[in-house]
Amino acid sequence: PSGRPWRVHLSRLPKDMEEDELCEIASDYGKIKAHELHSEHSYKAGWIEYATKAEAEKAVGELNDRRIEDWPMKLEAHLYPGGIAQDGELL
Repeated sequence: PSGRPWRVHLSRLPKDMEEDELCEIASDYGKIKAHELHSEHSYKAGWIEYATKAEAEKAVGELNDRRIEDWPMKLEAHLYPGGIAQDGELL
């Protein structure tokens, strides 16, 4: 069994970022099982699902507080196992 996917939520992405750009960045850290990208106010946000916790943790470690060229905001990345926090707590 492949187990439950591990979801990395991303925010403060450039407002002109496209899904293929998101996947290109995220695929450096593991195999993407699913993804989503949407607009939020002055930036975009979304999530990437990885097959393993190790891949997701690596993505968070590399992407959180990262800067993207020609974009003033630092990215924010957080880990949500399976997209759902257990007992209401972030893991």
